[in-house]
Amino acid sequence: MVKVDLYMLDTNQISLESLLENPLLKRGDIEESLKYQDPTQKKEHLASRILKNKYVGVFYFGENFKPKSDNCFFNVSHSLGLVVLALNYDYEIGVDVEGDKERGPSLAKYIMSEEEYSSGYSLKEIWTVKESMLKSVGLRVPNRFKEIPALPLNGVKKYRDKIMRTKTFVFNEYYICVCLLTDEDFSINIIEER
Repeated sequence: MVKVDLYMLDTNQISLESLLENPLLKRGDIEESLKYQDPTQKKEHLASRILKNKYVGVFYFGENFKPKSDNCFFNVSHSLGLVVLALNYDYEIGVDVEGDKERGPSLAKYIMSEEEYSSGYSLKEIWTVKESMLKSVGLRVPNRFKEIPALPLNGVKKYRDKIMRTKTFVFNEYYICVCLLTDEDFSINIIEER
């Protein structure tokens, strides 16, 4: 079975100073963090760089600014302090994490199809599936977000002539979805960083 490693770093439990002192950070990583005024966003940026430097190494941005590496497939997401790096050696990957922030009902009607809206799943669950699918193929949010098929939450889907499989779960009150560009089943190995 294909394996996905999810490296998670909760920046709510770490001071900005300790992140800045991490030896895995490069000078450019620290300089780039200066553009963030919000402390949570600054910490998320630094944590994502630490995880990428530790587990991915050299990376670059491909088409549509999708992060790429010659060694592996990876993707990063963060929300309300939790930073997640998804890594796989076989298939393109996308990940999305959503914390407990409120989103209005008008957003649900914009994002969810009629079937998704009446499915009983929350906006966060549907959103994470769609976002992870987009990230796996390297696309930005389209105008017709409803056309991205989120159901079933866990299973095989087809979008833009690509076959993909998603898995969604809850971790410490965060919704997380991983998407691989394959119809093969995969396991998720969670590694909590400190």
